[in-house]
Amino acid sequence: MSFDKNQPFEMKRRTKRSALALGLAILVAAPLASGVQLALPAPRAEAATVEKESPDFASEVYGDAWDYSNSGDVNTNAGRTRGMSVSGGKLHVKVVGGDYFSPVNTVPGALSYGRDGNKSPVSTSRYNHMSFEMTQPDNGVGAIYWFTCTSMLATCAGGQTFKLYPGTHVYDFDLTAKSTVGAKKAWKGSRVVGMRVVPSVTGSKTKVISTAFNWMRIYDDVTTHGAYPPGTYDYFSVKPRPQPVVDSPNTTQGKDITSAEGLQQWVFTGGRVAGVGVKNATVKSYSSKGMTATNSGSKRNDPEVLLASRAFPGSKYRYLSIAMKYDGGFSLSSNSGGGKMARWIWGVKGTSVSQESNDIVTYSGANAGTINVDLAKGSVLDENSKAPRQGWAGKTITSLRFDPNEDPGAATWHLLALHLRAAPAAKAKTTIQFHDAGWVAGTTATIKVGKNAPGGTGYKTVASKISVSKGVNSFAWKLGSLSAGAYHVQVTLNHPDGTAALAYSKAAITMSK
Repeated sequence: MSFDKNQPFEMKRRTKRSALALGLAILVAAPLASGVQLALPAPRAEAATVEKESPDFASEVYGDAWDYSNSGDVNTNAGRTRGMSVSGGKLHVKVVGGDYFSPVNTVPGALSYGRDGNKSPVSTSRYNHMSFEMTQPDNGVGAIYWFTCTSMLATCAGGQTFKLYPGTHVYDFDLTAKSTVGAKKAWKGSRVVGMRVVPSVTGSKTKVISTAFNWMRIYDDVTTHGAYPPGTYDYFSVKPRPQPVVDSPNTTQGKDITSAEGLQQWVFTGGRVAGVGVKNATVKSYSSKGMTATNSGSKRNDPEVLLASRAFPGSKYRYLSIAMKYDGGFSLSSNSGGGKMARWIWGVKGTSVSQESNDIVTYSGANAGTINVDLAKGSVLDENSKAPRQGWAGKTITSLRFDPNEDPGAATWHLLALHLRAAPAAKAKTTIQFHDAGWVAGTTATIKVGKNAPGGTGYKTVASKISVSKGVNSFAWKLGSLSAGAYHVQVTLNHPDGTAALAYSKAAITMSK
């Protein structure tokens, strides 16, 4: 049986995988890109085949495929839509013509944390295709974009348009094919920090349509059905690759500066905290939501949380953790309800000029996860901050302040906790923990440790081909004859079909004898 690649099709899937709106609208080129097509099933005459999963960006970089099984699979604040949510294993997006969302997002002039594209760009040498299964009601044209700058504007954009078919279909893009939108930046050789999907370019600007995405992949096209995530389909099945995640050591396990200085921890769910003051805001209550306060006074666009501490070395206490939520929606505008960005302010020995971090963008609702920032890694200063620009690493820190937002309105916010921690540490032995988000029976692990940064050489094997169970696995590691120092952990997982993947710990652990 032959198939016309220009005609729509529906692929029945028998099992589902378990497991900022700062940019401007961009005009798309009229021709459809030649690299885009509907992915096709295997012909019925062929016997059912079993294939290995092709390498996938979200699985490898985040350890969490875009299967929309959890709210962390997409930042619903990152786009311009009429509504976006994750439920029932799908991403639901309501749009009019030209609306978009960003599966990979970044913000100019902001600290990169979490899944920010400037922190974790898409490797254009590793991945060359993009696919998704989308349900939508209309004919017309859609588009995908990629961006090589954090402003995510047309001047640094490339991408492709594609023909829409009503119903549920798998759309597959050869990203190395001709780029036809924005500045027509080529995929190959670019540093891609942002991705955008426009479900309908040509649709009505007033009529809202509902679209749904079952999954999305940016992948390396090395198998016949590389477009598809793991699962059993009508005429073939795809077996998952390993998705290793090193759970421990991590940045939350080191000693807190409050413990080091004998202070009450900056955790606000149990009531007022000694040595913490608030300016330009009125504290309303303390509860399980944390310290609830509302911007107030003549400088209500500059609320401050003042934190008592003695002088300490910035290079040691470097991992900042912020747990905070706020009422209302997300906006970075300068109007009331906007300014949803925090800042970390500190004093440095030898100067009276306060050091000011770049914007720490804070998101709303389910997107408001705990923010983790390494203050000693790279430049964290606002590009417009006053001289002398001392930074954090290698400095003696003399004072601390947290600014929750820059909203000129009466914003209400809930600060649950602030932590400033050293790297995790252990004497002679520690427990390494990890899991496989794509686990299958028969998985094995090899664990290595090394003093060089992730990706470097010189790692020593401390465990080889150990059996891996579903869920969190633990391995007791003893320093033994290795020298004391800070060690990164590398875990390589192997599946029975021969596929392998590795991941590193998010922090090095300081081991002493």
